[in-house]
Amino acid sequence: MHYSKPYQKRLLTGAVMSWMACSWYLLGGLAPVQAEGSVFVTADRAQEEAKYNSQQVQIITKKDIEQKQAKSVEDIVFTQAGVSRTVDSMGRVGVSIRGAEPRHTLILVDGQPVMGEFAKYQGQGDELQRLGTENVERIEIIQGAASAKYGSDAIGGVINVITNKPNKNANIRINGESIRSRGDQGLFPYSNFFMRADSGQQGKLRVNIHGSKRDIVPVYAARDRKEVPFGNAAVNEQFPKNSLRYYGTNSNLGLSAIYDVNQNNSFTFTTDRYNEDLERFVKRTNSEDEPQVHYKRDLDRNKSNLSYAGQDEKSNWKVELNYTRTKEDDVTLTSEYGRSNYEGKNTLNYVDNVDHKQWSFNITGDTQVNDNHLLSYGFGYTTESGEGSRLKSAPHTWVRNIDPWDYDKSLAVKHGKPDSTIYRHSFKENGEGVLRWDKEKEWYGYDGSDKTSVPEFTYEDFKNYLDPEAGLDPAAFHGLVYNSGYTPNNMESRNPEALKRFKAFNDKLNEIPYNKELIAKYGPGHQGTETIDGVKPPVINKDYLALFYYMEDPSFKIVRPQFNGGHFKDEYNKRINQQTMGSARLRKQHFFLQDTWQINKDTLLQPIVRLDHSDLFGSHMTFNMGVTHNVNGNAHRRLKANVGTSYTEPGMGELYYNWEMFGPTVTNVAPLSGGRARLGWYWIGNPTLKPEKSKNIDISFEGENKNTYMKLTAFRNQIRNYMTIANTGHLMDFYPYLDESTYFGATKYAHAPDMLYTFRNIGKARVNGVELEVKQRLNDHAKLKVGYTYLDAVNKTNPDMPKRLLDKPMHKLDLGLELEDKVSGWSGNIWTDYYYGMLDSNSVAGGGNYITSQVNPENNDKSIITYEFNTKKTADMYKKKTYGIWNMIVQKKIDKDSLVYFGMNNLFNHRDDDRALQGRQFRFGMNLKFGSDGSSTSKHTNAKAVAMNGTTPITEHGVSKAQEALTPSVLESQFDQNREKGATVVGDIRFGGDSHLGSDRPANRVTAVSSISDGALKNLQDKNEHGFHSRLRLGVDARVGDHTNVKVVATAQGQEGVDASHVTTGPKGLSHSR
Repeated sequence: MHYSKPYQKRLLTGAVMSWMACSWYLLGGLAPVQAEGSVFVTADRAQEEAKYNSQQVQIITKKDIEQKQAKSVEDIVFTQAGVSRTVDSMGRVGVSIRGAEPRHTLILVDGQPVMGEFAKYQGQGDELQRLGTENVERIEIIQGAASAKYGSDAIGGVINVITNKPNKNANIRINGESIRSRGDQGLFPYSNFFMRADSGQQGKLRVNIHGSKRDIVPVYAARDRKEVPFGNAAVNEQFPKNSLRYYGTNSNLGLSAIYDVNQNNSFTFTTDRYNEDLERFVKRTNSEDEPQVHYKRDLDRNKSNLSYAGQDEKSNWKVELNYTRTKEDDVTLTSEYGRSNYEGKNTLNYVDNVDHKQWSFNITGDTQVNDNHLLSYGFGYTTESGEGSRLKSAPHTWVRNIDPWDYDKSLAVKHGKPDSTIYRHSFKENGEGVLRWDKEKEWYGYDGSDKTSVPEFTYEDFKNYLDPEAGLDPAAFHGLVYNSGYTPNNMESRNPEALKRFKAFNDKLNEIPYNKELIAKYGPGHQGTETIDGVKPPVINKDYLALFYYMEDPSFKIVRPQFNGGHFKDEYNKRINQQTMGSARLRKQHFFLQDTWQINKDTLLQPIVRLDHSDLFGSHMTFNMGVTHNVNGNAHRRLKANVGTSYTEPGMGELYYNWEMFGPTVTNVAPLSGGRARLGWYWIGNPTLKPEKSKNIDISFEGENKNTYMKLTAFRNQIRNYMTIANTGHLMDFYPYLDESTYFGATKYAHAPDMLYTFRNIGKARVNGVELEVKQRLNDHAKLKVGYTYLDAVNKTNPDMPKRLLDKPMHKLDLGLELEDKVSGWSGNIWTDYYYGMLDSNSVAGGGNYITSQVNPENNDKSIITYEFNTKKTADMYKKKTYGIWNMIVQKKIDKDSLVYFGMNNLFNHRDDDRALQGRQFRFGMNLKFGSDGSSTSKHTNAKAVAMNGTTPITEHGVSKAQEALTPSVLESQFDQNREKGATVVGDIRFGGDSHLGSDRPANRVTAVSSISDGALKNLQDKNEHGFHSRLRLGVDARVGDHTNVKVVATAQGQEGVDASHVTTGPKGLSHSR
């Protein structure tokens, strides 16, 4: 296809403008705004194109990633000016851009949103850790409100991770890294591996496949467990260390293919599978009464994309279909035995699953209208669905039965059943419209109608006065009712009013036909012959029916009266090991239109408008007006400005949550008298939430010369409908019978309630700031980078929180020094990020919410329960943090595309548990590349073919070599004798896997008088598992003299998994070695 030169010029200009506007399919190469002056072009095309985008776009290049050997986006993104690290209460790391909340940052991979959890409030926690960087071409950080381009969630900005596409040249890349910290067992206990293979151009097709495995290193707490009265100092040795973040392993495997139909049309297909298997241990005090909490998380994510791109003389277009599915399983276990060898010690406390799916269909295009206008446009449709046990308040719900053994094979067994607290609670609204547990329904069968009622004598009364398990007098439970002189602990003496309620309820029970038949069959003189496990049931008496109604001992099973059509706790018992599951669906459409208008040779105007519609939140229009102007006609002095709007929609979690995020925590125990506990957190969604909306304005000046780049930006962002956590002022109490009317209330601290929280649009926030970035080449070997951000982030309306927004540093300083000697191949980097004057949300002091319970000293039949609520937070309750983290790395190139390196993270070992900061780490690694565009290739002697048909002349050297080949030799040379002196790096890597379809039996029980070996334990468990083995050989093949060749090879190999031959020690003889 042939274009005229004027049209080529317009088309190329349009291509750059199209990329600046939307970062979609490019029409052509770089064609900056026409201007006079010297040309200073960087080596990276994306960085050049970013200069002409009215919005500030920071580019982290492939080279930047390699210079720091970043293995995840989290490892490198916080080195940028204006980008801050946040940590929530679960240790999950989020990202804040220009002082906005983490939920205001949209994370994309190749332009498609990353789909994480249901909730958006804390941002996409740990998503940056999940995104590996070794298959990344670049990372774009768009700063400022960007909903007009990217839709919802872009109030603060956008992080777009651009992956490497299939190469036209065949090659293989292998990266390996080992990590260790002080105190770790083994030389290199943690490792990272990455491998990628490109087919190169095969006709019209090119394909790559890549995979990685990364160890997520545990971040252990630096501070000791809190010491409490009656605590045990040995607890620290008996339990694993507290971990501040989830740790374990993650892996991914992906494939990408491009099929070029012709030079103007192509198809692209990508698919990727990600998996993580993580855990976390928490025990906050040295109290033996506080169990250790063991969190486990298993996440799988599958992504696929199919796209078609085309172009003609005036337009380009792209059509794509995307699918993503995330499945997450979370399990919480508790145990009081820590590292004990005894098995069968755990309690299953929590099971949660997430099944989150999204389909999207998008059409985008660009059309060059004339020399001055390029129109960009697009339409998209998205359907998002999710289901899980957290979404109990969703529009659609159902019941799921679980088997506790499916989630842990080392559960304790109580009364013949695995120890589990999984339970499906029923809820109803109180008079104020707040959800509470409907225990009357589950205990008594009360449904609120006139046909049912609540007993006058309640379960709370029974537990206080008549429960034989309370240690009053199990042998004489009849005597617990009346003052017969059998025991002084009778109800008539202790509480005459309770006796009246007992009689009233007893009379009701005697009127029920079922109970009359029961008395006739099992009353005095009519016990019959029916037995339970060989034991005759107790004789039922009409004067004690209320007592028999509450008896849960199995021997009372057939003599329990009915009330409201059922036995006590009939409904309750049905709900054990059940969960309420909820599901919801959102459908969204959007349309955008942008005009890139070249007003004159020095000025570009970029208006864009976007309409988003959701079947849940209605329609929202956003816009942005951006301008880029060359100052005094100089393309290297640019003035930029933007005015626009943005918004963020609530997630499914904020709308439909109904779950306990944190259970209560015992903090102090006073034997025989009571204790103290921190209240838990229970979340209730708010389906009436509205999207947050913002207005943004920024202005910046940037410029560069041969050795210097500088950018100065001032910005302001005002947010309304600010989503805020709101305390409802109510409690979610699952042990309501433990109250002050009974002495059992003294144990309330051990079964503390949860505070009930929800989400509300009650806030406004305003963020003003200034950002400075300078890059300076000091000489041929050194570059300096300086970034500075000032933030004035203010809470405008929420009276329960400090004036200054939390986790927003007033000042942030980013420094980096890059050193490189291209001749020798040595290079190094040292960099740091400093946070100044930040109110740490995880450091609140004196603001906890507690319960204290004890026996009433004036009446042993009663107790005293007190609550300490501190819901109002002031700035002095938070620690103002100032800290910096230094990192360094030294690298040596082996050849053009291969290198080895050594690095240290957190050079000065700064620790802060509130920030979940990792301690000092040592890293050793190697990057290798083999193939047509990599120089780490296997070298063989090149010999010219000797043609027998005479087309190639036979040289004297060739005849000599032929004769040498026919000469017999007793000792044959193992190397090429004509090879020149020098050294070559040689090596190979081998991977393999196997699987074992075991029966996955429950774990063995270890008792005080018996134990079994590790080998027998493995055979007994017979786990269903996969194995993996690898071997890496690396060495040097050197010709050191005319008659001497030296070859040194080091081998590292390992087996993890099920290959029994690697577990059982075999023969050592040469003839039998494996």
